[in-house]
Amino acid sequence: MKKPFTSSARKEVDITLDVLEGQIPSDIYGHVFFQSPCGTVNNALPIQRYHPDGQINKEYGGPVFNGDGMILRFDMDEPGKIKLKSRILKTPCYHADEATRYGTEWHEDKWGFNSLGIARTSLKLGSRNQVNTAVTPFKFPGDKYHRMTANFDMGRPYEMDVKELALKTPIGANTEWHIGVPKFMNYPFPLVQTTAHSSFDPETGEYFTVNFVKTMRTMFFSKNSVSAIEEMEEYVERELEDLVVKARQDVMSKERLGKKALAILNKPKQVAIKKLPWWKRPIVWVMNEISEIFQRVSGMVNVVYLLRWTGSGKLNKWKIIDHKTKKPIKIVQCMHQTGFSKDYIVLIDSSFKFAVDIMLTNPFPYNPTIDQFLREITAKVTEPRTTSFVIRRSELDPSKDSVEAREFIIPLETVHFSLDYENPDGVITMHAAHNTASCAAEWVRPYDDLAIDTDEPIHPNTVGLMTCGQMDIGRIGKIRIDGPKGEIIQQEEIAAEGFLPNGEIGAHTWAIGLHTYNHIISPDKNVDKVKQIFWQSYGLDPRILTKFIMNLYLEYDNRIIPVQKIIEYTKKGIPFALVRQNTGTMQLEDFHLFKMNENLRSLQFIPRKSESSNELDDSVNGYIFCTMVNGPEDMKADEYSREVWIFDAANLAQGPLCKLSHPDMDFAFTIHSTWLPEVESSETDYNIPVKQDYQPLIDNINNPFKRKKVQEIFDNYVYPHYN
Repeated sequence: MKKPFTSSARKEVDITLDVLEGQIPSDIYGHVFFQSPCGTVNNALPIQRYHPDGQINKEYGGPVFNGDGMILRFDMDEPGKIKLKSRILKTPCYHADEATRYGTEWHEDKWGFNSLGIARTSLKLGSRNQVNTAVTPFKFPGDKYHRMTANFDMGRPYEMDVKELALKTPIGANTEWHIGVPKFMNYPFPLVQTTAHSSFDPETGEYFTVNFVKTMRTMFFSKNSVSAIEEMEEYVERELEDLVVKARQDVMSKERLGKKALAILNKPKQVAIKKLPWWKRPIVWVMNEISEIFQRVSGMVNVVYLLRWTGSGKLNKWKIIDHKTKKPIKIVQCMHQTGFSKDYIVLIDSSFKFAVDIMLTNPFPYNPTIDQFLREITAKVTEPRTTSFVIRRSELDPSKDSVEAREFIIPLETVHFSLDYENPDGVITMHAAHNTASCAAEWVRPYDDLAIDTDEPIHPNTVGLMTCGQMDIGRIGKIRIDGPKGEIIQQEEIAAEGFLPNGEIGAHTWAIGLHTYNHIISPDKNVDKVKQIFWQSYGLDPRILTKFIMNLYLEYDNRIIPVQKIIEYTKKGIPFALVRQNTGTMQLEDFHLFKMNENLRSLQFIPRKSESSNELDDSVNGYIFCTMVNGPEDMKADEYSREVWIFDAANLAQGPLCKLSHPDMDFAFTIHSTWLPEVESSETDYNIPVKQDYQPLIDNINNPFKRKKVQEIFDNYVYPHYN
């Protein structure tokens, strides 16, 4: 059954996939897990421009990767069959979101959650933890079965029952985490900034994650201004329209335009105060000024904590201190991934920006010109280098509250990486995806224009897709780091355009994405030396590279390919590729090139059954399990199938061994994955009771009216879901 390109159902399924081509390998086994955002309580995907009642939908145009986590588990218990079980992962804030969804009285009274770019927030309740990005399997000493957490960059990790696919408990109570907003905001669901990729070392039984806080300057407006702007939308729109005209006429510099726009956006708060009765004005004015002062001095300082969990008790926590300055390290973007070797932990300031332009979707849905203008004046590029940190594991002393880190700079952007477990003579080996001149946090907006033809608007069916149009060739890196000194001692790169002498396209690194290998993030075994890595390369899609992204990265620092060539190649199109890299020779030794509009979403290595006898090296002795979204090669009809393709890891070039699908399998985007040999529910003593975890936050709300309302939401809609 064909569906729209960005379709993703919220229907939970238990189905057996149909074989479309080929045959399911007889020695494939176990269970593959994929994380997949599936829209919100208000909107399945694709998000429609209007609600069923005819009102314009302010969430239209948001990214497909902002939504509730739908975990997909593909089971290979029975020979010749692959089954799919999917469930929405429901945190306590999910139930509050459902209770205050669009169309309810709660939503009308401004209690509801709304998608704000890559986040989902409520001005009165706080921030959603959508646990939709990655999973981390683990097995502590004494555990009978494998366990797993579901993870999100902006929320605590949650342990998940791997059999039932239901959340069990957060890791660490609310009181054990530092929140990313001033405490006086009194949110029952406070923002927690962490990593989507927590790590587990099966040799030591340690689970690592991070918790960081950044100072939050007023980017556009304070919390109080948002409601005022909603009430005075016509005024703001009129003022901004005048500013857009001046911008198009180059009357003002970009800096002056930015300051002017900020002033306009802040003014409604002052006007709203003047509408109040005269006796309330000075009180509200003073409270607003005090709240802004508190926001600057309320403990919102740059700080990063390394957290360790061993399966019971409270989390160990260390503030990370720079070895040279003796001050807390600072994160500018985010900490999407963590990694470890035998003796070291490596953290990076990931090339995934967190700025105003990705928090704005369409604040003025009736006036896309203003939305486009606001994005232009607030936009930031990702840092063209990656600040990274090395921590000695031997210095993680539970009796101390801090640990030193040595900073080093990777001279290219990095979002994802893997480390060899062995670090002989203190030398750490990192394998990195360098996402050069691109932004994984961006997506196609409704008001975008295409880079290949600046007069042509984007294709409507691509709205919400990640802007993976790349403004330079992507690169695969191998970096050797002196652990004790925190210095790079050697760096190698692969940058493959893939253009063959016969005019065909071969293995390439255009828009390097996810990767996998045997025993990647395994709960049972570390990989001493990663020999072969399987990479996803997005290619260049003429529908995805927007004029906005092109202009943003015109002056890219690390450019290899001229801009004009990038546009030329994008216009022709370069399809996805699945490539195998030999990390020893730094060569791309095997690959499969997909057809245009065959879209590889995620990939996961599955080892063959141990009784399968062959002479293959362990690093290629298995299968690559891929999720696919496939449409017409001419890209005209919005008719796409959802499929699973299975490749022989030792022979990608022969193409998929098997293709499977089902009418009820529906996902727009799958992200990170893992594999387990078996799935069984685990009985453990570790549990953070929901009421015990949240009631202190509710009791601390200063405003009695708000406290009463929040209590009502929890008593009626949240607590009843938990024993």
